[in-house]
Amino acid sequence: MDHPMIREMETWGYPKEYEHRHVFTDDFGNEVYKGDEYFEMDDHRYLIEAISDDAFIILERHGADRRMA
Repeated sequence: MDHPMIREMETWGYPKEYEHRHVFTDDFGNEVYKGDEYFEMDDHRYLIEAISDDAFIILERHGADRRMA
């Protein structure tokens, strides 16, 4: 018989009590979790892994702040 926490880790990859919850949702509706990088500019936030390379370059060139959640 497995310990319930071991069963949870095998099922979800982490114990249920440590369930990851998103910190906020960016302007495109992407959930941002602790440790994710995002750009912030004029009170707008964009998850870096969800934007195109072109958008990344444009935001960087126009002075968006690169932050970590």
